[in-house]
Amino acid sequence: METLPNDFFNVMRVAFLGKIYPNIRAIAFKYQPECLTLRYYFEREVTDFDKEQAEITATEIEAMMRLDKFEIEFIHSTEPSKNLDCLNGWLYFRYE
Repeated sequence: METLPNDFFNVMRVAFLGKIYPNIRAIAFKYQPECLTLRYYFEREVTDFDKEQAEITATEIEAMMRLDKFEIEFIHSTEPSKNLDCLNGWLYFRYE
């Protein structure tokens, strides 16, 4: 894993403030200097509302960080939480 920018978690905390809701099981991240990937895990099928909220969060992150590429992935999974892939780490992980 690449070294994270010093303000990475501060940026994430501000961007996700008020954006986590009960249907989100977890949010994983993969960081590379040129690209940030966020993977959202849902307990149900992903809706347009979910995608819109993720795009709003992505816009806030992009405003605070210089990134060449930003990817958002959505996964509907009922797998046990221990089987979810954290990529480089968890930004959010719901207690189950």
